[in-house]
Amino acid sequence: MKPLISIEDVKMITGMVDPVTRNYYITQSYHDLALAFGKLMGNEANWCCFATWASLQAGYTIRKEDLTLRLAEHLRTGTELASLLETVIFEALENGKISNKHELIRKIWAQIDINTSLGITSKFIGLGNLKVYAEIGEKFARFLETFDPNPTKQKQLLSEFYDSFLPGDLPNGQQLLKSAFQQYELALSENDAKKKAELVFFANIQIGLHEQTRLQSEIEGALNAGLGDKAELEKNIRKLLFPKAGWLEAIGAFFRALFNRPNPVEILISRFAQSLNEQTHLFLTNHLMEIKLPNQPIIKLAQDLKAPFPENLKFIQHNDLNNLLTSIDPSPNSTAMSGALDWTNLKERVHFITDFFRCYQETLDLFQAPFKKDEMERLLARTFTNT
Repeated sequence: MKPLISIEDVKMITGMVDPVTRNYYITQSYHDLALAFGKLMGNEANWCCFATWASLQAGYTIRKEDLTLRLAEHLRTGTELASLLETVIFEALENGKISNKHELIRKIWAQIDINTSLGITSKFIGLGNLKVYAEIGEKFARFLETFDPNPTKQKQLLSEFYDSFLPGDLPNGQQLLKSAFQQYELALSENDAKKKAELVFFANIQIGLHEQTRLQSEIEGALNAGLGDKAELEKNIRKLLFPKAGWLEAIGAFFRALFNRPNPVEILISRFAQSLNEQTHLFLTNHLMEIKLPNQPIIKLAQDLKAPFPENLKFIQHNDLNNLLTSIDPSPNSTAMSGALDWTNLKERVHFITDFFRCYQETLDLFQAPFKKDEMERLLARTFTNT
């Protein structure tokens, strides 16, 4: 299979409709771009190295691998949820509304639509995966095509490349992205190892900041999926608890809700539904907030990074890079407070990614292939399965 590094390859991949197949191709293309870029840049990990493993991780969520059963188990075995449900059932029993406790519990759990929630999360992750690759993957492919043995031709191609960026700052402009490739260009001709490392790091975090700003709505959508309409879930549980409630009870429930005077059972139902959404959010956050790099332990995004900075990046000398770090890294030259407790918070996310890029920029394992040989064969045939 030829490397997926051309502009035509990027167009072909972004045109794929199936998000699962598309994610596999995006991940492989990021790897191919990383290798092609690495041949020019040397042993410093470029942004595509990190994108490869982030896209691989995104694929697990896009395919919903094992998530349905894991989320169901998380919800049903949670102490708080189980206690709340028992209290709801007890209150209904006390009021003589139900008689078969175990059957009612089974029916209540059946009302919880896990697949829809995971489908929403999968959709947003897939959209984010496509969005970033379509914009940034295309720029990497175009940058690689500017290299020409004729210096005059190369200069012209580079000029056309930089002219292709939208003017202006984020969220709509691409000035930061343009600056990143200018740093990469400077790094190509830099012979001093430390200066080269700083230029690559500067480029990587500029792309990271651009990327994360662009992804804000998709990240919020993925993490806030919850379990759907809370009011609808409460209504369905009330119907199970009070199957013989007539129109008078329905009117009473309406006015109690209108004047915020719920009865004890309604209060408990509301708390149970709210807790369900909170626990679902927690589960999805914990699942999404981790990344696995080759030959490294799983990295939890909510925890401070433990890896040290490489020697060339322990202390930064580049003035513009230092200025950028001052604005986005609250703990300069340290991984303290790097964990992002709220991944929907852009500042926390960018702080983590900045230190993450810095810690692993000289980790050569990032250039490893994301897929094994048999997976590559299925990729070539476009016949991936979820097994």
